[in-house]
Amino acid sequence: MAEASHNGMRVDEGVITTKIAELTVRIDERSNLLWASPLGKLWRKIYGDKSNANSDHQLRSILFDKLHYDAVKTTETGAPAVDYETLAALPDNDVKHLIAVSKLSKVRDTYLKSLAREQVNGWIHPNFNLHLVTTFRSSSDHPNFHNIPKRDAQSRNLVRSVIFPREGHQFMSADFSGIEVRIAACYHQDPTMLSYINDPTTDMHRDMAIQLFDLKAFDKSCSGDKHLRQGAKNGFVFPQFYGDYYGNNAKILIEYARTCPDLSDGSKILDQLSDKKLVKLNNDGKIVNYNNFTDHVRDVEAHFWGKRFQVYQEWKEEFYAKYQKNGYIDLLTGFRCSGVMNRNEVINYPVQGSAFHCLLWSFNKIFAISKRQEWDSRLVGQIHDDMILDVEPSELEHIVRIVRKVTCKLMPANWSWIIVPIDIEIELAGVDDPWVKLDKYKEDE
Repeated sequence: MAEASHNGMRVDEGVITTKIAELTVRIDERSNLLWASPLGKLWRKIYGDKSNANSDHQLRSILFDKLHYDAVKTTETGAPAVDYETLAALPDNDVKHLIAVSKLSKVRDTYLKSLAREQVNGWIHPNFNLHLVTTFRSSSDHPNFHNIPKRDAQSRNLVRSVIFPREGHQFMSADFSGIEVRIAACYHQDPTMLSYINDPTTDMHRDMAIQLFDLKAFDKSCSGDKHLRQGAKNGFVFPQFYGDYYGNNAKILIEYARTCPDLSDGSKILDQLSDKKLVKLNNDGKIVNYNNFTDHVRDVEAHFWGKRFQVYQEWKEEFYAKYQKNGYIDLLTGFRCSGVMNRNEVINYPVQGSAFHCLLWSFNKIFAISKRQEWDSRLVGQIHDDMILDVEPSELEHIVRIVRKVTCKLMPANWSWIIVPIDIEIELAGVDDPWVKLDKYKEDE
């Protein structure tokens, strides 16, 4: 990790400066629209000179206490959430100005200004720490490479477009595919989960989409069906694995239903849910009540843990009871987590820690091979389950073979407790292209 930090990545200082200036203009324009809107005028009326568009406390007070909107989801403390997903689901059109200001400000102040501040002679050298995270995962700082946006397209394009490999080289990403689900299966050994992992013809997220949205059929080529599958994955399956509950899940899932394109038969999912009395729509087709859908998600949750993944549920109970007795939990990779932990932490820490150790073991092995074989290509960073390489084009095919051998064969063979196949997804950018240009690498070419 120290060597990766030393290797660093190029940044374009001129482009960063230009983007910061452009974003400042855009932020000012959207801020003016926000404060001139009915929402902004109410905000000014209540808070006067202390009005702060970045204050979650003020925003919650206005949206949920004054305007009485229903909270789409809540935080761990029970307060209404005010993240982008929540705000986008509200019927207030003025909120879009607030979202734009918040997103653009974060790109400018958190990401681009950080890159400008930390660069030295056009290079950044992020730290990758192995001693700061309780779960035994890594962290990053100066700048925080782990925090660079990926999911939001606008933020991703703005930030990743200023980061470059060495001249004449290209970025390569090697990302462990579903590693935490696979490592979790090594702990709980639920037969249903093992079947999903080992049989490529099965699809857990598809099956859950069918159950959650009560679909009669599923067409993986249909954008609407794929949208609902993504909703089942991000709004139910993974939140459930990490300790969420049906009430929050239903709020997220109904938003996926609200924004869903037409299904494969040309129908709309909201109309189907309405026909089944799971939601109530007004004459404009907008949701006015989805209490029955929430009850339905509660029943799916009960089936999820009581039938579909019963062994997984039993493992969670036994593992937590063991922690309560001993005061610590042991990871399959040989590490021990101790101290005060809540139930979700006890269940999640060993999975997250062991999954990262798979990457760390592979990272070290690839690094050793690169030195022994005197590669011109270099490891330059990692983000969670993803290794980033700066590749010399003539070495590309050899490096892909080495990376696959290490991650998918040597690493699992090193630990006998890994009882599932391990896979990685490789993405590649063109020579001299910025990081944002990564795309799926076609290894059969």
